[in-house]
Amino acid sequence: MPPRKARASAAASTAGKKRARSEEKDAVEAPPTKRGPGRPRKSIADASASARPATNKKLEVLLSTKTPSVSTRPARGNTSISASGSRSKRALVGENGVLERNRKLSIMPIPKGGEPQEKWGHGKTLLVWGCGDSGEFGMGEGDDVKGEINRPRLHAWVEEAIREGKLGGAGAGVEDIIVGGMHSLMIDEAGRLWSWGVNDGGALGRKTDKVPVTPATDPVTFQDREALESTPGLVTGLGPDNDFRVVRAAAGDSISIAISAAGHVKYWGSFRGSEGLLGFGGVKKAIQIEPVDLPFAPFQTRSSAFTAVAAGADHVLMLASDGHLYSMGDNLQCQLGRKVPPRAQLRALTPEPLALKKILTIGTGSYHSFAVDDKGRVWAWGFNAAGQCGVSPERVDRSWAEGVIEKPTIVDALSPENHGGAKVIKIEAGSDHSMFLFDDGSVWACGKNIEHELGLADDHPALRPEEGSNERPKAVFEPVQVFFPPPPSPEEKQPAVEPFEDTDEYRKKSSKIVDISCGTRHNLAITNDDYVYSWGLGVTSQLGLGNKETAETPTLIRTPPSNPVMADYKPLKAAASAGHCFILAQKRGKAEASKEKQAQ
Repeated sequence: MPPRKARASAAASTAGKKRARSEEKDAVEAPPTKRGPGRPRKSIADASASARPATNKKLEVLLSTKTPSVSTRPARGNTSISASGSRSKRALVGENGVLERNRKLSIMPIPKGGEPQEKWGHGKTLLVWGCGDSGEFGMGEGDDVKGEINRPRLHAWVEEAIREGKLGGAGAGVEDIIVGGMHSLMIDEAGRLWSWGVNDGGALGRKTDKVPVTPATDPVTFQDREALESTPGLVTGLGPDNDFRVVRAAAGDSISIAISAAGHVKYWGSFRGSEGLLGFGGVKKAIQIEPVDLPFAPFQTRSSAFTAVAAGADHVLMLASDGHLYSMGDNLQCQLGRKVPPRAQLRALTPEPLALKKILTIGTGSYHSFAVDDKGRVWAWGFNAAGQCGVSPERVDRSWAEGVIEKPTIVDALSPENHGGAKVIKIEAGSDHSMFLFDDGSVWACGKNIEHELGLADDHPALRPEEGSNERPKAVFEPVQVFFPPPPSPEEKQPAVEPFEDTDEYRKKSSKIVDISCGTRHNLAITNDDYVYSWGLGVTSQLGLGNKETAETPTLIRTPPSNPVMADYKPLKAAASAGHCFILAQKRGKAEASKEKQAQ
């Protein structure tokens, strides 16, 4: 079986869509490539080095802006700003797995699962688009369900599963959708977990290699591996029948993790580092195919129940019901927020607590992490070469490695006192940029902006050239507000962000956001009036904007009359990965759908 294509390659490449790159960008990012016929797909393990932070010299080429004052001591390991990282990281979600509108911060209780909602007649479903070359869509084999989808469409497999009652009974649908590097997880209304995508590192939680056909044959024949990976299958050993009703989950590049309604945690897959496979559960080079319990030592566990999980490329954060935070995985860029002795690196693969207390919300980027405490303060740590942690230069310790925040540090720009008391309720991040959703519906962002990752218009104050320079900043080192267009109307079906005005009225006029999600270099947002916007770089159709590969500012995702899914379905949650995207959606009533079609 040929090795799998790297996530970085999947995100930044496509046949026949080669983008011209400037010399500056070529210095830090490989040109787009695409697997041709007969060409083996590069594995995630093979791509580990290129997918991670590389040399400081390359960082200097990338960032022409004045960087925060940090130590000149060489950065650890390999560092580069490239098309890599994790996409899906779930932070604060409602009881049904979607962000609740206008939700205020509160201590997160152990989530409780609901019963299959047969009364709906048609459960929540999925819309899908992007690149699915390696089965990331989860719609099976075949040219019509792989390749690229450049505008949202209904997920064919999920629709059939709803009709057949496979997701928890008649009319039951999807409870939540979670995306990793090249795989996805889906919670159904019965509390079972489905998975699909690349399984090289055990991320799917089920066997897909050398699985015998049923009924058994003599000699033994095996099911097609690619068909098993590209079609949703139940993760082994989870669900109500196993006393583990799944209510939350997270996915990294090759690692997956789930929480039950009782607050118990199981995980599977593998962690990788700059030199390849790190291991699993404190065991070097190990891959765990099926879910197992966390390897806690009794003295390490302060709480028996967990309420939230978030995954970066190869690290995981776990929030306990008592507000304590645990981390495990790769720590090359200090993304774990705790010290790991150089000669005891396997300790990083077992959960240990951080010094933080009373944490309510967590979030991760590929190689950096966040936490929000009960006072609304945002803490950040990990890789920060492009300012993706948002920490002010005054708080950077000169003893730290260059481009790294070595321990949890307050992000002053996000403190409630600077936002009229508003607090961050959700954090999403890509490889080198981060997004913060406040409970007043505003969105703030920081980090790399070479490919418009931050969604800032040319006239945004953060993009003004520094004094004595004609060049626009390529990164924003402290969070700034992202502005959204007004909703569409019959007269203006594709409104743009209005010209910037330095007034409170202008800032308040921006459309209010209820959910955000970050891919490697693109983003999705849902407004409180149920419109979906995308922006950033999407050379493999990640933006959902047809053939449009770049969107400088938030741009409304629309679908044509022949495929009116954006009008027919109400978006509930966005999930963006490096190359593929989903929207958790509910079918609208006829009157509501008709109104939306008129506006769009």
